[in-house]
Amino acid sequence: MSSYLRHRAHQRKEEGPPAPAAMMTPEDPKWDEFVKRLEGPEGVNFRRDPEGGEVTWDCYHNFRNSAAVLASMGIPAEDIEATFEFFVREGAYCDCEVLLNLTV
Repeated sequence: MSSYLRHRAHQRKEEGPPAPAAMMTPEDPKWDEFVKRLEGPEGVNFRRDPEGGEVTWDCYHNFRNSAAVLASMGIPAEDIEATFEFFVREGAYCDCEVLLNLTV
């Protein structure tokens, strides 16, 4: 083994394993900001119909809006992926289900 490879192996041993990705969960201090933005115009845009009073929203049945909001909040891509894995484990498979299943 070259001295460089021995050095890198020793260096990785000292650094330890890579840190796990940080997920956006309801316990995160930024959760309320995330939810507010996701339910607003930059997300699914929950709104009440002025005529009939029905609540409507725009959902693409994916995490498109969640990804955009999280990225604009400065969340790294690997943490966004970990967040989506958390959402799915918790029964939310798209943007509106994040709001309907994880915030109630």
